[in-house]
Amino acid sequence: MPANLTVQLAPARKPGLRLANPVMTASGTFGYGTEYRQIFDIQRLGAIICKGTTLKPREGNPQPRLVETASGVINSIGLQNIGVKAVIREMAPVWAGWQVPVIVNIAGDTVEEYARLARELDGVAGRVAAAVAEAGADAVSLINSVRAMAIDIAGRRPAIGNTSGGLSGPAIKPLALSMVYDVAGAVDIPVIGCGGIANGADALEFIMAGASAVQVGSATFANPRASLDVLEGIRRFLEQEGIKSLKEIIGIARR
Repeated sequence: MPANLTVQLAPARKPGLRLANPVMTASGTFGYGTEYRQIFDIQRLGAIICKGTTLKPREGNPQPRLVETASGVINSIGLQNIGVKAVIREMAPVWAGWQVPVIVNIAGDTVEEYARLARELDGVAGRVAAAVAEAGADAVSLINSVRAMAIDIAGRRPAIGNTSGGLSGPAIKPLALSMVYDVAGAVDIPVIGCGGIANGADALEFIMAGASAVQVGSATFANPRASLDVLEGIRRFLEQEGIKSLKEIIGIARR
């Protein structure tokens, strides 16, 4: 019998947020999910997190926005997105026909903006988003990209149009793993690990450190199937080791 990969990311709520497996796509690296449907079966993933959504459409930061660096990439996109109204009008009807849950990542400049975004989306596309308007979180996700920059020595100027951006990819994995390990020991809600995950082994490190689920981000740029490869790697490991449920190894490195 195949290993049980299901995870519950909102155990304190009803009906909660139950995922078929722990592999999620990181916000900003997978668009709205529709862009990858022709590449692989996205319904096999645990969840899709859409790009950051704001009240009004945003054009984003000036170009260039993306610079490759050693073992990673620096980005400064600036939350370019179509705005919450367009997300509800154009994307929600598509997502409604999917089996895989879609979590809407919302972004704002004030607490009031976050509350308004959550109200706009409530009952439309993201159960987790509703928690933003209430007191308390269902889960915690870490880490985001790390502030960084690069210099274009030929141009004698910063390589990123906005001067600096966020470093992601394999370069930040050890930092992310350490933070997940520490936080998992300090909270009693599910932890979602993100940062430099490119294969099943990477994901398993985060899970053993205490993460209930993981997000695959920058790896998708180099390999559009990265999230599916991560899932297959986790499944293969559990089967080879005779582990019947993912829960058996969540936080096992902490015991």
